[in-house]
Amino acid sequence: VSNEEIKDRLLEHYPDLLPDPAKHGNGPAVYYRIPGKKGSIGFIGAIHNLFCDKCNRIRLTADGKLKPCLHSSSEYSIKDLSPAEMKQQFEAAIFAKPSWHGELSCESRSQAGRNMNQIGG
Repeated sequence: VSNEEIKDRLLEHYPDLLPDPAKHGNGPAVYYRIPGKKGSIGFIGAIHNLFCDKCNRIRLTADGKLKPCLHSSSEYSIKDLSPAEMKQQFEAAIFAKPSWHGELSCESRSQAGRNMNQIGG
């Protein structure tokens, strides 16, 4: 289901749903709020609204590997390294960030090589 469809469904129940410019964060989410209500809701459109060119994330897995992209099969181990070696691996992972993670659909699955619960967020 696309973010636009979810937003349209929310608008059916909350026609005063507004963009929340105060909640912009440092990531790919686009936030909305309902006037008079607490909190806001953020949408991340990884499949329908590609934001790869704005992504500033790398992932650290529970077993000590850096992933330059959530959907990348590339991993850079930082386990048991000196601080200088870790710095090199961080730089390598950052410079290896792809400009796009590739097509994602039922037919074209993520190339992450791990389940989401093994990657972390």
